[in-house]
This record gives sequence, structure tokens and C-alpha cells, in this order.
Amino acid sequence: MAIISGTPTSYTKPGVTVNLNINDSTAGNTEFLVLVTGNAATGTAMYGKTGPYLVTTLDQLATDFGKTSDIYTMVEQYRLTDNSTALYAINLIATDAPTTNVSNGNIATFTPSLSTTASSTDMAGTNIAASGGTGTGATFDVTSSSASSKFTPASVSLNQSGTGYKVGDVLTIANVGTITVETVNQTTITGSVTDDILVEQTLATVGDIEFDLVLGTLNSAAAIQGWQTYAANTWSATSELYGMYVTAKQAASANAFITAAADFTSADKTVVFPCPMSLSPARLIAQAAASIAVRTQISPSLPLRGWALGIGTVALSERMPQSVLDTLFANGYSTISYDRAGNPTIQRTRIAATKSSTGDVINDSSLETPFQSVYAAKYFKAQLSPYTSTPHILVDDGLETPSIYMTSPSAVKGTMAHAFQDLEDLGVISDASAAIKTIIVEKDTQVVGRLNIQASGTLTWALNQIALNLSVSK
Repeated sequence: MAIISGTPTSYTKPGVTVNLNINDSTAGNTEFLVLVTGNAATGTAMYGKTGPYLVTTLDQLATDFGKTSDIYTMVEQYRLTDNSTALYAINLIATDAPTTNVSNGNIATFTPSLSTTASSTDMAGTNIAASGGTGTGATFDVTSSSASSKFTPASVSLNQSGTGYKVGDVLTIANVGTITVETVNQTTITGSVTDDILVEQTLATVGDIEFDLVLGTLNSAAAIQGWQTYAANTWSATSELYGMYVTAKQAASANAFITAAADFTSADKTVVFPCPMSLSPARLIAQAAASIAVRTQISPSLPLRGWALGIGTVALSERMPQSVLDTLFANGYSTISYDRAGNPTIQRTRIAATKSSTGDVINDSSLETPFQSVYAAKYFKAQLSPYTSTPHILVDDGLETPSIYMTSPSAVKGTMAHAFQDLEDLGVISDASAAIKTIIVEKDTQVVGRLNIQASGTLTWALNQIALNLSVSK
């Protein structure tokens, strides 16, 4: 029997509950949208600003975010594969007061506290190093005053601004005094300086735009949890269905990857790729996401695997055998394989979560399921929103009337049945006739003007393997 190594031999049926709240403000939009997150480069138009930014051209993006930003790198790579999907960018910096300073490395201003003790050694000079602080590389120019062969410090000025310093750092120059860092080339965020706050508070500025993919290199445990929290509390029209966060972990060994997997074992809204040290995580993320977007828009039921990345080659020492890839896959990673020349290919994809938030093992970790569910949700929204976007009167079944303004539960049920049939024809669900039998449409007895619908269907499965038991004889 031929079995593909590492591929599960059976799958449990996907189970995803979609709760739609369709009202007069609901648009039946089926557009696929992608959000790219990162930091704008210092000195660019978007530095220190946040909110969704519609990407138009790479030249404009370079002006607004900078060519050195991860956002530019990801968008540039993404557009090589997918040039039609609408892309938005967002700067992971919140600027609302009160703010906390976060060092980006370079000392801008400082306050010196000079020694008043005279010394027989002249401490004046240029490019003098200081000790202490959280950064490195800062040097200073010092002048002195002299009297009776004794010297005291007179002034200190910045020579080299260094990197990695924070506001409040205290640096010491022997026989000169101390220097307290007052400002740095910095960014600001609201509240505590943690990755989850960065993610949650920045994405809060997105508003009601529902993104299918969110890309970002920020992948700490706090960042991933911040994304999960945000996803659990927003875009609730489909019960957290929208948005898969695509990111990558970079590590030099399989053990390091497995250790890092503890950060996202319950991240059901996250896709994580293991990135070798010789590849760019930003380009890997963008290329993988572009391939996911293209294939998903052809059909959300197509297997999301088996495409070349085309972002460089990987040395033999970094390539992992299939047994290790199987272990990474079991620990929540989508996996990457390599040909003999070291060209990387997306081998298999999955959601990162291996367990639910309650600690139960997740039976269906396939990446196709959330995109199929979103597609179905969008389709039902598009079919049902005309009932609420234009004025209708809800009447009982059986009322014979020619009025175009009247509708009934049975009419809505008919729309649902047609939608199920369409989704079967599109290869998104199977056995539409069984799904149609589950449809229940009733007036709400508590909320005036509300129509309640219940229905269930079965998503189709992607074809991932074929088991062949073949006997031949003469």
C-alpha cells in the first residue's frame, strides 16, 4: 500500500460553526483582502502613524514606509505572485497618549552630570567611550578647564549615537561624570511595551474591514496571543472566522523549532512556517501567503500545498529529512521541503494549533477548512443581504400577495437551499440535498423583526493522498 510519509491516513469531518448577523448595514461582498503588518522606517511618511493603508504602487509604498521596512519587503515579494488581490498595510505603532518610549537604538539627547573634582590627568578628547546602559557604540567629545595643572570637565557632546540605548540609561566616563539618556530615535505605543499590546492596539485601528489573510514577522508568544485575542473579539459577524495570521519562525535547528512551537500550540488563527537561517522570513511569509491567496481564490477547497517558493536556495546542512519535517508538522508547523539543488517548496500546510483553548486535541488542522468556511459565510451573506439591504415586510408562510416588499420564512428557506446547491456545484460542500433538509427558518419570538436560520452542511475534503493495493500476476 502506497502511503505518503507523514500524511495522516484519515481525517475527521470538519466542524466549524458560523454565526452570521445580517442587517441593513451588511454588504454582500465576497472580495478577498490581505493585510500586511510591520514597522515603517524612520523618517518616512508613515513612521509613528497607524491605521489601514491601501497599497497602490511599490514606489508610493517605498516613500510612505521605506524600502528597508519589512512591509515593503513583504509586499514586493507578494506582488511577484499575486498582482490582483487588494493589499493593505498597517504600521504596528500606536500613537495615542499616554505613551511609553521604546528605544530604537540611537541616542538623540542626553543630560551630563559632570564631576567637580579636579584631576591631574586631562580628560579632554574626542570619540571617548562610555560604560553602562543597554546599548553599545556611543562615544563622546569632552572638553576640560585647567588651573594650577589640575583639570576639571567643562563640557560633553555626542560624537557617535550608538545603538540599542533606552531612555533613562546612565552611562559613565571615568573622571568626567555620568550621562543620562533623555531621548532616542524612538517609536511610541500606548500602554505597556509588549508584543500583544502592539498587535491588539494597532489592529484595533483597522475598523470593520474583514481580512482573509494577515501577514507579519512578529511571532513571539505574546504577539501570537495578541493576535488570537484580537481575532476572538472582532470581525464577529462570522464568529472570528475571518483572518489567518501567516508568520515564520527562524531557527538553526529542529530542536529550536520544536521549543518555539510552545508559543502557538493553541493558535488556531495562525499559520507558522519554519524558516532556515539562509532565507528571509519576510519573503517566505509573503510568498507563502500569495500562493495561499491565489489558490484559495481559484477554489477554497484546493489543497494548500506543493508550490515552489522561489526565494533562494538552502544549504545541505540546513535541509531537514522527512522524519524531522513530520515532527515539525506534528508540532504545528507548515513544512518546507527541498529539491537536490536546495530550492524550497511548501510541502504541507496546517493551522498552528495542535490543541484547542480547552486542551483538547484538534482533529481537523487542515488549512483549507477555515477558507472553505469563510467562503461559505461570504456566499450566504451575499445571498441573504438583499432581504435586509432593501425594505421587506416579514409575513407568515402561505400568504398570497403580489407585493415585492413582502417575504416569508419559506422564501428565505428557498434562498438558503439554492445557496447550498451552488456551494455543492462549486466544490465547497458535499451532499447539498442532506444540507437542505437541515434548514430551519423561523421568526424570533423575542426580538421583533428578526428571522432565525439554522442549517448545517459538510465541507468537501482536499485530496492529499491515494492508497493503492495492487496485485498483478501472470
